Parts: sequence; structure tokens; C-alpha cells
Amino acid sequence: MHELWEARELLWSFAIRELSIRYKQTFLGLLWAIIQPLSQMLVFTVVFGRVAHLDSSGLPYPLFYFTALLPWTLFSGSLGQAIPSLVTASDLINKVYFPRMVIPLSSIIVASADFLVSSILCAGIMIWYHAKVQFTLTALYVFPLLAILIVFTSGVCLFFAGLNVFYRDIRYALPLVLQLWIYGVPVVYSADKVAQQYPKLYWLYMADPVAVVVDGFRRCLVMGQAPPLANLAIGSAGAIVGLSLAVLYFRWVEQAFADIV
Repeated sequence: MHELWEARELLWSFAIRELSIRYKQTFLGLLWAIIQPLSQMLVFTVVFGRVAHLDSSGLPYPLFYFTALLPWTLFSGSLGQAIPSLVTASDLINKVYFPRMVIPLSSIIVASADFLVSSILCAGIMIWYHAKVQFTLTALYVFPLLAILIVFTSGVCLFFAGLNVFYRDIRYALPLVLQLWIYGVPVVYSADKVAQQYPKLYWLYMADPVAVVVDGFRRCLVMGQAPPLANLAIGSAGAIVGLSLAVLYFRWVEQAFADIV
């Protein structure tokens, strides 16, 4: 970690470079950061709200879905960029030594830029539905929730980016994994329904830090509720353990990167 801290400027440089490449010669630029969660919100609103009539805890469907998609998009976007990053940067890895962790972790900074843009749209939706929003100081829980998400996302990015160097199938399997994972966290439904129907398994469900964060965002931003402390504790523990194991794995395999990529 000390080595990574010393390379923090390099981490930032990688992120800036990726951002400039990503939106270079695009007509809409950063608006793509809004289009993706907005389009998902519209699909979920129509399919799960208007057609399936899933319970939205009394919230308008667009608000119910978008507040959950906000952290989910940060997580999935980070993975989408981080997993192929080591292979993409093969020329650099073969020429210069630097902490290899910098490459996949810089993807989280890039995804965070998209997250900030999407947050503006989320604020606009909350203002539009101000009569339905219970905006209180519980919104400050966003910061510890984001910390949990970033720690866990860092671990997942490091693990699968390292694994993708040896097994390139990981990159192609990612869309399917994320498509299944989004239904394993409370994006299209309320976490309270899981607690009601499967009370004995609820703690296991919340062992996924992404589920804790998605549920927490919805609660603290628009429902005026603090996320349950037990959920925060389980999510924090899961995120820390996940990152620790991922760092150990990455350190174990990184010596072979230059020979393989």
C-alpha cells in the first residue's frame, strides 16, 4: 500500500489519460454518463413498474430505480474498464516498472467521474419529485456507503483484472455476470422484501457489499432512513476482506504479467 501511495500521481495520470481517450471524438461526450443509467431507469420503470407492478416502497418508480442504479453503475462501470486494462497496457508493462495495481485502480477514478455526472441528474429527479422525497441529514450516509463500495470495487477490479491476464474469457463473461448480479442486489426490488420472505438468509444476502450500498443509497437519499448498522458492519467487513484477499492474489501473480501480456 505504501508503494501504491507513492505512485498516486501516476494513478491520477492514468485516469486522466483514460478519460481523454474515452470521450475523444465523441459527439455527446460526458452525456454518455447520463444516458446509460437514464436508459436503464426508463426500461426498469416500464417493465418492472408499469407492467409487472413491483412494489417501490411508495416511491415514484423513476426515483426508486435511479437512486439504486447510481452506485450500481459506478461498480459495473469500474469493472468494465478495469478487467481488460492490464492486457490493454501490455506495451507499458513490458517496458517500465511501476506498481501494476495503478492500472486497474485508475478505472475506478474514471467511473467516479461518470458517477458525479449522473449524481447531478439524480439530484434533478429528486427535486422533480420533492413532494415524495424525505430528504434529511441521513443523506450524509452516502459517504460511508461510497467508502464501502470503493473498497469492495477495488478488490473485485484487482482480482479479475489479474485473472484476465491468464484467462481472457473473463472479459467476455463479464456482461453476463453483471446481468445476473444486478438481480442479486436490490436494484429492481426492495431489500425489505428479501428480509420479509427470507429472514434467516437476509444476513447472507447483505454479505454482498454491493447490496448494502444499493439499499443504503435508496434509504438515506429518498426514504429519510439510516441504513441499518448491522448491514453497514457486514458490508464493511465483506469489503475489507475482499480487498485484502484480492491484494494478496494480485501480488502473487503480478510477477508473471510481463511474460504473459
